[in-house]
Amino acid sequence: MLDGIGSFDVRSVTPRRRVVIMGGAAEVDAASRAFVEGAVGGDVLVLRATGSTTSYNSYFASGVSASPAPSWVGTIRLDVATTGSHPALLCHVARAEAVWLTGGDQWNYLGQWPTTLHDSLRTTAARGAAIGGTSAGAMSISEVAYDARAASATSDQALANPFHASVTVMRSPFGQPELAGTLVDTHFMQRTREGRMLTFLARGRQLLQRDTIVGIGLDERAAMIIEGETFTVLTGAADRHTWVYRVSGAGIVQADTPLSLESVERVRLDHGATGPWPLDFSRHTPERLRVVQGRVEDG
Repeated sequence: MLDGIGSFDVRSVTPRRRVVIMGGAAEVDAASRAFVEGAVGGDVLVLRATGSTTSYNSYFASGVSASPAPSWVGTIRLDVATTGSHPALLCHVARAEAVWLTGGDQWNYLGQWPTTLHDSLRTTAARGAAIGGTSAGAMSISEVAYDARAASATSDQALANPFHASVTVMRSPFGQPELAGTLVDTHFMQRTREGRMLTFLARGRQLLQRDTIVGIGLDERAAMIIEGETFTVLTGAADRHTWVYRVSGAGIVQADTPLSLESVERVRLDHGATGPWPLDFSRHTPERLRVVQGRVEDG
């Protein structure tokens, strides 16, 4: 199902490449504006599996006061996942200057949408379109994604057993290059998700066969913008933050065995924080943590 505002622009517009991720709940208007302005007056496409096909249209078209305003904002809801192969939908993705993924259930995006749509999203990103998402949408575009194919994992479940049925991670089929070696989680402190983040990172490190892996935990009403080699954090409330983790060193990551990790670094980024991306941990004063038999402790 498609709804839109404005006139679909067939001109050749060069977008401004940036990745915008949000932690859920109310959008951060300044970050939404940055996302829409990445379209440089072109077309903004919202993709979702459930929910309204009109709510984002007016918000992105005029509610964030983007300059220049987009020519067209449209929302496509894929009521049936296989419609992701429809030529008309793929045409919209291919021509969009900015693509936004809403919240919901990331398994719809990662596991249900067809390969043709995943391929089209990768191609659109590769030509420089702005890409963004909130909640499940944000979680879907990091290289490693918690896919929630079975159920939503709690921190207690994940720490007690890193291979619990609810702890399922995968390589995103349309992970963004700016988020290579990274996993994103959302609704972060509001839903006590640090423990499961560390478990996801431990599993993700095994998946990628890397010595280190980075996690981005976005509080509700918190956003991160990545453009080129620079990040900026914006929030809609003073008590909301973005948390960046780095896991390295030895660990015990086995089925039916509580998680242990020797070396975890955590950096809290407040509203207005900016700097080089990937995050240079040496420019900050990371808190040192470790996980001992399923318990997160100061390190």
